[in-house]
Amino acid sequence: MENQSNEGVSLRVAYGWIVVIAMIISGLMFYGTYSLLSNVESLKEATQNQITMDKAVHQLMDASDYLTERVQRFTVNGDIKFLNEYFDEAFKVKNREEAIAKISRFSDATVAIEEIQQGMRSSLALMNREYYIMRLVADAKGYTELPKEVRDVKLSAQDSGLSAEAKMELATQMALDEEYYKLKDDIRLHMKECHSKIEFLTHHAEHITFNSLKDVLNTERFIILLQIIVTLLLIWLTIRLGIAPILKAVEDIRADKPIEETGAREFRYLAHAYNSISIQLNLGNERLKDISMLDSLTGVKNRTALKNDYESYHGREVSVMLMDIDNFKKINNEYGHGEADRVLIETGKRLAEKFDKKYCYRFGADEFLVILPDQSEADFLIKLENVIDERPSVSKNGVTSKVEYSVGYVHAVLIDDLDPRDFIADADHKLYEVKRKKLHGDIADANHSLVSEKLNVTPDSEQIGVVNPLGGFLL
Repeated sequence: MENQSNEGVSLRVAYGWIVVIAMIISGLMFYGTYSLLSNVESLKEATQNQITMDKAVHQLMDASDYLTERVQRFTVNGDIKFLNEYFDEAFKVKNREEAIAKISRFSDATVAIEEIQQGMRSSLALMNREYYIMRLVADAKGYTELPKEVRDVKLSAQDSGLSAEAKMELATQMALDEEYYKLKDDIRLHMKECHSKIEFLTHHAEHITFNSLKDVLNTERFIILLQIIVTLLLIWLTIRLGIAPILKAVEDIRADKPIEETGAREFRYLAHAYNSISIQLNLGNERLKDISMLDSLTGVKNRTALKNDYESYHGREVSVMLMDIDNFKKINNEYGHGEADRVLIETGKRLAEKFDKKYCYRFGADEFLVILPDQSEADFLIKLENVIDERPSVSKNGVTSKVEYSVGYVHAVLIDDLDPRDFIADADHKLYEVKRKKLHGDIADANHSLVSEKLNVTPDSEQIGVVNPLGGFLL
């Protein structure tokens, strides 16, 4: 093998010179691309800042509109929930404060922040008016448990002496009159000005960045031309010393022949090594493939194997069953991971013994799948009852309990374009229907209310099952 490595032109030497030249050009390109990237990032940042601030402005207005709607709905029908929703938004959710904080993070948005601050002064005046309105409605409806902001409102002597009906009428008038909407319009005006100033700041930043980008791109054109020349040289060397020998090697591999040892010195060395270890590698790959198809804990097949097996079930009579272990998380927590693993191992072992290992799969954490072909539904159920009868037990503090299973299955012939995956999904649906019934304590209902549905299969048969505490398989 050493003699083989000393023949031919060395790619290491040839590429070494290319690398030196490429590094010089790359240094020039790095200088240009760094500047380019910096400008692009600036443009991206300006755009993102505008998006963020635009969203914040809309968030601020939406929050203000939401508060207005809550006040008006409270005024119209007096439902206390609208008052509570108002104060949840104003003092718990705080969308307005959050929006202002987002905009305030941008130091160059000072003029926009000034507009927001002016708008917030109008907003505070509006909220004081809304507190007064809510106090009128609360007094009219006789509500006593009120937020502090409403409770502290002092009605004028004239308004305090009004009747409940008159207070409701006054509150409605104040929530809909010109003064109320004048404050709302003032808020909107400042928000509109804020939005305009944000757009101006963004466009200004984009203009400066764009001009800088043009200068950088002109410089990059010259550097790219140099890079093209070096790349062409590299391509020529690669084709002559590397690609041509590799293409020939591909033909040899497809023909299951030893690779011809030509081309660069390094490739000749690799070809010689490949020819020496290809047999051992193929054997190792076969072994790895077998291992990759099995679940490492239970020894049954995994989902990778299931995917490869789908085609083998077409056109055959099959029973498709999904089984999971009830309260598996509780077993993990109360009996430990070791005991939980033992339950999984024994469950997998029983399924493999009764149904044949090549038809059993670990489908999830505590879920197993069986696709049993070429056997009647009655034979399938007999095998399943045997699994159930031999299900494992768990022990703690001298108390032994049998593990319980939930099962959903479908029995059919996979004719025409029917796919095993469709029946796995159907079995899964049946399984979780059983678990839902169990959760509500309706075991009998789980067994008898889920009647068979007609499928476009032969025979027309579909069942759902559940393991009872005594170990019987109930239909």
